[in-house]
Amino acid sequence: MPGSMLSRAARGAVAGATATVPMTAVFVAARAAGAYDTLPPTEILERLAGPTRRRRRTRPVDRWSMVLHVAFGAGAGAAFAVLAPGARGRRAVLGPVWGVLVWLASYEGWLPIAGILPPAHRDHPPRARAIAIAHLVWGMGLGLLTRRRD
Repeated sequence: MPGSMLSRAARGAVAGATATVPMTAVFVAARAAGAYDTLPPTEILERLAGPTRRRRRTRPVDRWSMVLHVAFGAGAGAAFAVLAPGARGRRAVLGPVWGVLVWLASYEGWLPIAGILPPAHRDHPPRARAIAIAHLVWGMGLGLLTRRRD
């Protein structure tokens, strides 16, 4: 019998937060390869915080961006676990699909609409590719971490 919605959401949140670790590794590797100068979560927080914070980037901004990024990953993981309750065996496949959907909703959706970042299709191609790959990696981790129990 599937677990309660709350327990599925909690397990999905833990899986989503955990999956941000390999995703962040992809972000860091892409920065080292020259895809961008600032990690995407940090850039998003800097733009949300306003121009004063953007000019004076400090370690606390970087830390908060990672905290918020993990929280966003946890929320998206919880939503995945709740929306796919009977898909236990297929979550390893559905996770990457969910990762791509989260990327599309964010980088072609709310981030450009809010004026925070350009849409992915108009962004610098290496940057857009790296961010899409990072979300695919996040989704793979999420799918693998949520496929075991329900």
